[in-house]
Amino acid sequence: MRAIVRKTLIDLSGWRRVLGLILVGMAVPLVSMSSYRSTLQNRSWSVEMQTHYMVSNFLTMSFIYVAGLFLALMVAITAAGFVSKEVNEGTLLMLVSKPIERSKIVIGKFLALIVHAVLIEAIILILLSMVFRFALPIQDHTFVALLGTIPWIIMYSLLVVLIFGSVSLALSSLIGVHTLSTAVGTILVIFVFAFGSIVMPFVYMGYGISGNSFTDAWEDDISWVSRINPCYHLGNAFTPYMQQSSGGQLMPVSQLGLINSLTWVFENEDDDVFVGDSRYYYPAELSKAVHPWVSLALCLVVSVLGLLSARWAIRRMDVH
Repeated sequence: MRAIVRKTLIDLSGWRRVLGLILVGMAVPLVSMSSYRSTLQNRSWSVEMQTHYMVSNFLTMSFIYVAGLFLALMVAITAAGFVSKEVNEGTLLMLVSKPIERSKIVIGKFLALIVHAVLIEAIILILLSMVFRFALPIQDHTFVALLGTIPWIIMYSLLVVLIFGSVSLALSSLIGVHTLSTAVGTILVIFVFAFGSIVMPFVYMGYGISGNSFTDAWEDDISWVSRINPCYHLGNAFTPYMQQSSGGQLMPVSQLGLINSLTWVFENEDDDVFVGDSRYYYPAELSKAVHPWVSLALCLVVSVLGLLSARWAIRRMDVH
């Protein structure tokens, strides 16, 4: 199995491929950097306010793109070719003829995928922090705070790799056609991240609910939508990591709006109050449709089922 892991890592680590992945992974955050620069330059914030702003945006961008859509697509497309590509190219026969169990082929490729994806993710996050430090007017304290979020984001990234890697590996083993398994895996990723933003507005319209009555509606009528929303469970599983990386409490919903538009993990902002001309934002509260640890457990169950399906499929596969 070590040979499988080593060979897979070598195949995945061509410098052109790695460089391309890093550039794509950094693309959206770098495009957003102009907005961050404009905000920081136009406001006379203290170091603490600056840090709060940058950390919230760094976490949001990480969840939605760097450790979200980008990572999920990278893992899904890569894993979709692990078995089906070997079948299409006729190299699987040579591989299974070696003195190694078929299930270890799956496990070896999967372990290599985890190592490769986590390393790419870590490189992207570190490079982004360094670019923000020197391209934006932020202080050393803010830079250190950004670096402090990276271990927590990487821990969450591992969960994303487990989910989409195992499911795509199962599709690769079950379907056996490279292009089809890749297409199905890509559609699955898009479906997961788009489900909430597509379905929830229709649910609100059906109940005649406006955005301002979100809390009551959630509690009384539509918490069941969250339970079937895969992106909700991803966001819900992310909140413990977010809480730790931001200093022990969740940030205000106003600063996590992009995350909430996809996941609907948080309650609304009705508790925010004005004192004179200043608005005080209270830390976000979870919708409590499902406990975060339940969502985390569901994600792990999906990962295990995907890996078991891949092992079962390759064991039963007729290779010739």
